[in-house]
Amino acid sequence: MRYALFLRGINVGRIRVPMADLRALLTGLGLGDVTTWLNTGNAAFTSDESAGTLRPRIEAALAERFGYAAFAQVIPHERLAAIVADCPFPVREGWHRYVIFCDETAVRDELAAAANQLGTGKRADGAFEQVAPGEGVLYWSCPKGSTVGTPFAAVLAKTRFKASTTNRNIQTLAKMV
Repeated sequence: MRYALFLRGINVGRIRVPMADLRALLTGLGLGDVTTWLNTGNAAFTSDESAGTLRPRIEAALAERFGYAAFAQVIPHERLAAIVADCPFPVREGWHRYVIFCDETAVRDELAAAANQLGTGKRADGAFEQVAPGEGVLYWSCPKGSTVGTPFAAVLAKTRFKASTTNRNIQTLAKMV
């Protein structure tokens, strides 16, 4: 089976994971056809194991090799294709569309409820961010240049969500598909 791998919080702060080293680590775990994308923490590979078996193995290997508390999402390729296809927000000039991968349904539901409480997140220039639940994910659309400054971004940045979420631009996911 083909899988996509998303690592949270690497190559943006103190945690550095060179993609050549990530490819070597994944290959050393017996995974096949390993591909990585730039310094994103995104990879794809093949394996006969389940995502549930792969995730703790990959996280443990990353923690041992790079010395950090690794957080990984392992998504079957077919599921990733469905996530991209199901995005409810249209492509719009000047806007980003993101997928927020959530470890647990309760986390996704809490984030969706928080987004509903925030309303539309209207900015001074009249633009609105949008959040919509999907199967195991949230979809988020916001004006370019506001990704870290919207009301929903402030909720998503809370410490309690960091260990169970990671987000990716849907254009990146489409390229991976």
